[in-house]
Amino acid sequence: MKLCAICAAAGFFTNGAITGMYAIFAKAFPTHVRAFGTGFAVGVGRGGSVLAPILAGFLFTAGLGLPTVAIIMALGSLLAAGVLSMLKLSPEAPEAEAGEERSEIRGDLKGAVAHGR
Repeated sequence: MKLCAICAAAGFFTNGAITGMYAIFAKAFPTHVRAFGTGFAVGVGRGGSVLAPILAGFLFTAGLGLPTVAIIMALGSLLAAGVLSMLKLSPEAPEAEAGEERSEIRGDLKGAVAHGR
């Protein structure tokens, strides 16, 4: 029963961390590259989730014990935490950027309509 509770808590907090990353992406990437930046970061994470079991299998096959493999695998999370701590988040709210961009687009559309395009 304890193992089920531990797994449920780990899943809850892992999912919460992933969800929180989307909020960080909104502040970290400028508007014009936000979709690419978010997709790239999520793709790198998914690549890690594919490679992690393969790497663990190689480490176990090499004769390393569970504690050693667990520490080696935890280094990926430590590396990710270090990268996140170095992010410089822009002080502007993304809503202000989006509002400015929308007004520019509306202006472009008005000009296109006025010129019959």
